[in-house]
Amino acid sequence: MTRSVVITGVGAVTPLGVGARTLHERWSAGVSGIEDGFGRASEFEPKDHLSTKEVRRSDRFTQLALAAAQEALEDAGWDGGAPYDPERAACVIGTGIGGIASSGTCAATRRPPTPTT
Repeated sequence: MTRSVVITGVGAVTPLGVGARTLHERWSAGVSGIEDGFGRASEFEPKDHLSTKEVRRSDRFTQLALAAAQEALEDAGWDGGAPYDPERAACVIGTGIGGIASSGTCAATRRPPTPTT
């Protein structure tokens, strides 16, 4: 069975810049997003895209994903809500080892189980 897939919107927050158009332009021009051996996405300012509360409560990788997803939704024309049946829509997100900072913090602050004797 063959299924059709339609990409209606794209978003990106990368070391090459914020926005899919910026990514494409800089990538096509041969620009490198690597600085001092790291790809930092240094142009991304979380408070430009998220509330103070969201910034405080989320890992950086989550902030990057939310900003890119918002751009994709806007690019697809979903500003006022879903124009399609939500059961027939999907979002694909790629990340490396996102959330490792929170995982480490949670592991460090976890209390050992209390004996029940």
